[in-house]
Amino acid sequence: MATMNNLDTVEFDDESSVDDDLSDRKLRTCLTNLNINNIQCSSADILLECLIHQICRYVESDPTRQKQLFIVICDKLHELRLLGKSYRLDELQNLRERYMTILQNLILAAKCLVDNVDRSSGDQEETGPPLDVRIENLRSKLFDWSRYAHEFREMDFIARGGFGQVFRAHNILDDCDYAVKKICLKYQNVDTFVQSLREVQTLARLNHPNIVTYKAAWLEPFDSRKQHPLTQK
Repeated sequence: MATMNNLDTVEFDDESSVDDDLSDRKLRTCLTNLNINNIQCSSADILLECLIHQICRYVESDPTRQKQLFIVICDKLHELRLLGKSYRLDELQNLRERYMTILQNLILAAKCLVDNVDRSSGDQEETGPPLDVRIENLRSKLFDWSRYAHEFREMDFIARGGFGQVFRAHNILDDCDYAVKKICLKYQNVDTFVQSLREVQTLARLNHPNIVTYKAAWLEPFDSRKQHPLTQK
């Protein structure tokens, strides 16, 4: 292969937990189906970072001051061991934005539940799809967002190495084949995550005839329960 792309993917586990203090059992079941809490521990960090960022945007209109306030708050939470170190990784910004979108949609879905309860108490007919359907749609949106799935057609397994697996993939747009490395990252260890990112950044800068350089890299969510057969080799 003349070129290599690197695909960094995020792997989710299968555990699920929802706060038992939620009074509505139906909403609790729907949140369980969403699996918003079944991500590795630092994914909870990412969700917390999103909430802090939204608060900073609410209290400060200047983007520079928003960033400063965000860092100060996160630094303090990190000192108290309530937050990991991922908040200082700009490479995770696209994932934060994705999580924020899902969280906003979840809030809207929960609001619809409250509105439906109000309508039911007033003997008004409930409108729209059931909440469990809306929640499942939100969950699917988190994993269906995939540049790799939309732009490439996976062909063959090539080799293992360098933190991940390499596959031959055909780019639908330019009609060329590429070697694509997939690295499954779990955010329970930020240092290991940073080490993988540094490999991408280092190899992307190398220019040597014996080294296949990286031409592009990106992050995207990954559902381990829906692996393509080729990715299991």
